[in-house]
Amino acid sequence: MYSDDWLAQRYSSDKKIQVSELVFYRIWHDNAGTEIGATVDFELANDFHYELLISEWRRVLTNILGVSEPGEVTAKFSDYFEKHKGVFDFESSLIIHGIVFQKIAYY
Repeated sequence: MYSDDWLAQRYSSDKKIQVSELVFYRIWHDNAGTEIGATVDFELANDFHYELLISEWRRVLTNILGVSEPGEVTAKFSDYFEKHKGVFDFESSLIIHGIVFQKIAYY
């Protein structure tokens, strides 16, 4: 997983930001503070996590969420989950848009 590599390099992530009852995201940074990726966490009894390199995360922001300003991310992400209530709707959107991701699930 990307995050395993990032942690091994002592990279860090921001605190989790909640966008729905079950969904959180966080941005990862290298040691210079440059954004390198994002994690989207679905925290259910059987939780799963999507990890994206920063270039793919930016495609999520543009192509799926329609974000035009950095300050809109959380609100647009919340709006997305208001309209897409299925547990795997986000994954389907990633696939439809050809966005590369890694997924880990704990069952």
